[in-house]
Amino acid sequence: PYTTLFRSQPTSTGPHYTYARMPYVFRLRKEVFAPGETIQSPLAVSLIFSQVVRDVFKSHIRILPAEAARMRSFLQENQIQAGGPLHAVKPGLKRHVIELSRGWALYFAKIWRVETTTEVKYIAVNGSGLSLVRRSGPVLQILDQLPFSRLSSVYVDESGGKIQINCTNGQRLHFYSRSEERRVGKECRSRW
Repeated sequence: PYTTLFRSQPTSTGPHYTYARMPYVFRLRKEVFAPGETIQSPLAVSLIFSQVVRDVFKSHIRILPAEAARMRSFLQENQIQAGGPLHAVKPGLKRHVIELSRGWALYFAKIWRVETTTEVKYIAVNGSGLSLVRRSGPVLQILDQLPFSRLSSVYVDESGGKIQINCTNGQRLHFYSRSEERRVGKECRSRW
């Protein structure tokens, strides 16, 4: 009944420890891709592929229903099922699934809660731009998408938590973000 820590046989170059009799499951997730990030490790490709497949079949909140339906169809065309033998899938197909999921607006995005006078409740920043999002029941709904090419500047007032996003068409978007979530402006600038 107790979780014990013991030294296991090394499978890597350095010593490591592992747990026995764990009463819980510990899952690591790939949440965000850095701009220009590539995945070289076959293990990382397999882990991220498994995460995407699991989330598609479990209707993860960051996957829009239309995206999930298209991916489920694609996976079924390639005889890939949730809980099936994912290790047997060819590396090229795994990478293709990951690239398709990287194109989703919310899945590999940093999401911050914001306050505004509009219905926007979240800003999601991914490798291609911003998404203005609200929650509609159990799903997230994208209200507008702003590719980085449509942004002219982003200003952040660190003391007051105000964020102003200026678009190339002259549109200005104003948001308020709590102190721990003010990194949205810095994140936009770092990916731009």
